[in-house]
Amino acid sequence: MKDVFGQTPLLWAARVGHGAIVKLLLERRGVEADMKDGYGQTPLLWAARLGHVATVKLLLGRKGVEADMKDKYGLTPLSWAAQGGHVVIAKLLLERKSVKAEIKDEGGQTPLSWAARGGGILSGSLGRNESVVELLVKRHDIDVNSKDNDGHTPLLWAARAGHEKITALLLEHEDVNINVKEKVGGQSSLSWAALKGYEAVVGLLLQREDIEADAKDVHGQTPLMWAAVGGYKTIVGMLLDRKDVDPAAKSDSGATALGMAEGKGHEAIVELLELKLEHSRAGRGVDDSSGKGDESQV
Repeated sequence: MKDVFGQTPLLWAARVGHGAIVKLLLERRGVEADMKDGYGQTPLLWAARLGHVATVKLLLGRKGVEADMKDKYGLTPLSWAAQGGHVVIAKLLLERKSVKAEIKDEGGQTPLSWAARGGGILSGSLGRNESVVELLVKRHDIDVNSKDNDGHTPLLWAARAGHEKITALLLEHEDVNINVKEKVGGQSSLSWAALKGYEAVVGLLLQREDIEADAKDVHGQTPLMWAAVGGYKTIVGMLLDRKDVDPAAKSDSGATALGMAEGKGHEAIVELLELKLEHSRAGRGVDDSSGKGDESQV
């Protein structure tokens, strides 16, 4: 019997983690362990989503329970466990041969994507999400560069959310592509980290030799421009320390990092940029005087 929300007694018991009641209900003849509610979620999906380990064990012990069932959004129990940082449940599910570690929901996101983006810095699940990422990236059947429908990879999500340890875990994977850009704005992991002011994540990304530190998005804006407009002085300094970052680069609209900083009133950043530009001009002047610059003076 279902209520107006499509919930059965077993669904409610699993949802709130009442293991004893779940056990009693599973022993009754005719109880459907995979009954779905209005959102297409089964008792196992709810238990995995909310981190009820004992209930998950009971349901997985039931013969015939589908451990990889999708809800109306295409999320599986593993997807929900990954999003919530429930590493013990993720391990239990991955022990089942029927559970796919690399499976996409309706938005194109995999369990690894959910683990990388989920939690939030102020959420208590962040540390747990790190454990799930660590569990998943060790598997041979995981695509660390899997893109969702908007072109986000797990690394893009981690950088965008400012998850330092998760970013570090993903960067350790030998196949990770750190310069992937999302579809809509064309921003890379570095652009997002600079835009959001995540110094630690920017630092991790800039340590990579293959980083495109001056990559432009669809509007021609670079990480330096995003950091400048956001008022993130430390990140601006980190980027200006690199030889492959052009402080005078222009966006498609002709805007520069200096102009953006001036427009926002970020005086300290304006000073940094002006000093860097002055040194760049002086450097070219030295080259010119030594005969390495303007050929007309040779």
